[in-house]
Parts: sequence; C-alpha cells; structure tokens
Amino acid sequence: MQTSRLAARAARLNTAVHVAPKADQISLGGGYAFPDMLPDISLVAAEAARELRTSILQYGPLLGLPELRDALVDFLAEDGVKVTRDNILITSGAKNAMDLALKVFVEKGDSIVVSRPNYATALHLFRNHEVSFIEIDMDEAGLRTDLLEKTLTELSGAGRPIPKLVYVVPDFHNPTGITLSLERRKHLVELADRFDFYILEDDPYRRIKFEGEFLPPIQAFDRNGRVIGAGTVSKVFAPGIRIGWANAARISSRAWRR
Repeated sequence: MQTSRLAARAARLNTAVHVAPKADQISLGGGYAFPDMLPDISLVAAEAARELRTSILQYGPLLGLPELRDALVDFLAEDGVKVTRDNILITSGAKNAMDLALKVFVEKGDSIVVSRPNYATALHLFRNHEVSFIEIDMDEAGLRTDLLEKTLTELSGAGRPIPKLVYVVPDFHNPTGITLSLERRKHLVELADRFDFYILEDDPYRRIKFEGEFLPPIQAFDRNGRVIGAGTVSKVFAPGIRIGWANAARISSRAWRR
C-alpha cells in the first residue's frame, strides 16, 4: 500500500478550486479580470518576439530589467514614494515579493502581526513559513493601530520579542474592502520606528479607485526604511503577465548582525 510522503505543510494548503468566470460574467471572487477589459498586446508581443528575442527568451538580470525598474521608480513617484532603481526587485507577482520578505526576516516560530480578518491566501503563505500570528482587530478606518500600540507596549514591558513584521493591505483591504485612514498610516510608521519592526505593505488594489482622493501609500511616510512594498500589475493590467515587484530600502549592517 502506498504511504503518504507529503510534507506537513501540505495539509494547510487551500484546497478550494477557483473556477474561472464565464465570458459574460463579472466575477467578484478570485481576483479575475473582466475579459473585455484585458488589453490586446498581440502586436507588441509579436514585435518583442521578433526584435528582442535574444533578450526576452534568455535569462534576464537578477534584479529585473533596468528599464522596467526605472519605469516603476516613476510609477511609485506618482504616489509620493521616492526610490531609485536599486530599491526595486522584479518578482513573479506580489506574493513572490511577500515570500521573499518572509525568507529574509522571519525564522520558524517568529510572530507577525496581521489584521482580523485577513487575506486568506496571505495567511496560507505565512503558515508555510511556520510563524505565529498576532491578530489586531479592524474598524471602519482599518487596522486598529491603537490596539497594536497597546499590544506592542505589553510585549515590550514583559520582555517578550517584538514581531518583526506587520502585514497590511492599506487600500481596499481583502476581504473587508476597508481603506486604512491617513492618520493610521502615519501612526503605523511611527510605531515601526519606536518598536523596531518592518511593515509589509501589500497594495495590489490601490489604483482600482472610482472616486475620491488617493491616500498616500504607507511607504510615502517612511523615512527610515521601515516599509517593504509589494506591488503587482495583476489588478491594473493583466493577471497572466505575472509581473510584480518589491521596493525597499537597503538593509543596514546592524540588521544582519542580529
């Protein structure tokens, strides 16, 4: 009889099957793009395959194409995030960027802060890194940073480890749809400076806004390299392109010595 050789983490994987919507449907689940809005890139793709085949079909630069990284520098600058090409790493979607951040910062058994409720796919990703969760409630203005401050103060006072990462979806939070208020964005950065943690800002929905003013990303208030941005073109261009990025400050030598 065949015995299972699966890793223990396999039992935690999401077994739900995502069914693609029909052509005439607007699906509100799974992040599917409405088919009629997907761009026709056939001419550009044909030109790239003909003129640039020796580069696009070859291994690319480790950090991603310089031209793309420069374009993202300009794209982020529109939101008040000032970075250079050296701060940008091209990834296979935002979740790849998140996974890399977890590999850099967390060890097995570390805790990270998440909102309650939270994006289910992110939780599965975090569990694969065998972390524990500190859940912070939300209200109509997003993550309760006052409760986060209280929790961090209690941990510090008891001599317990401070979480290395706080994961947040600031704009149109999944699954609540709530947008984190301006005051709480600033407060979150202040807490990161005071308690020495990093903010993993997952912001795939920011540009999908129909009315009102855009709030600056959390990273726009960061002056000390506390925010790691995870971005993607999946929601604003096409999911199948699978282009994402991480934008972050260089890690100081003191961080490596911990």
